Amino acid sequence: MVRVFLLSAFVGLLSVNGFADVVTLFVDDEPGLGEDLSNDSMNPTQLGVLPVGQSQVLGVLFNVESDNDPDIFTFNVAPNQTLDSITVSIEGDRHFFGLDAGPTSVDPNTGNGSDLLIAALIGGNTGNLLIPGNIDIDYGGSGVTTPLGPGDYTIWIQETAVDDLYPYTVTFETSVAAVPEPSSLALFCIAGAVVGCRRRRRKPLV
Repeated sequence: MVRVFLLSAFVGLLSVNGFADVVTLFVDDEPGLGEDLSNDSMNPTQLGVLPVGQSQVLGVLFNVESDNDPDIFTFNVAPNQTLDSITVSIEGDRHFFGLDAGPTSVDPNTGNGSDLLIAALIGGNTGNLLIPGNIDIDYGGSGVTTPLGPGDYTIWIQETAVDDLYPYTVTFETSVAAVPEPSSLALFCIAGAVVGCRRRRRKPLV
């Protein structure tokens, strides 16, 4: 158990100091040239558990000849991790970005934006989208508390109107969940030792 904790802490330290490589989770090429992320909100593409540190999804939004193809994918934050940041790099503006809790998503074309954690229009290089102040146009998502805790989450990203292709990168920043500070841990150990000593001092009744 101690070895597992030390390994997790070491990996987290590497990511904080920039030594860990960025993990590419999925590459969605131009239409017809490779794999495509799901456009079905009930059956998103499954990306699995996010690694500690930075990971990314590379995709292409397009709206060509009335063929508007959303990209919808689900990922998981492990029990011992937190999701600290989601950023998007994309040309143009007024692209829809939705974040939902769970392994599926509400369809923003037929549902209500307030049913999502985040429902917003984005463009350019966004800041951390988990911080509400970094969203220029918010469509009433219920909001999030940074960092996000363990569980499944689904992202829906889509071009809203213009007929064109828009390559994008979604970057996740994940870290090992915080552990008790050394002072708190020391007090816990001392309390345990005191209880142990009291138990040993007790003598059996004669």
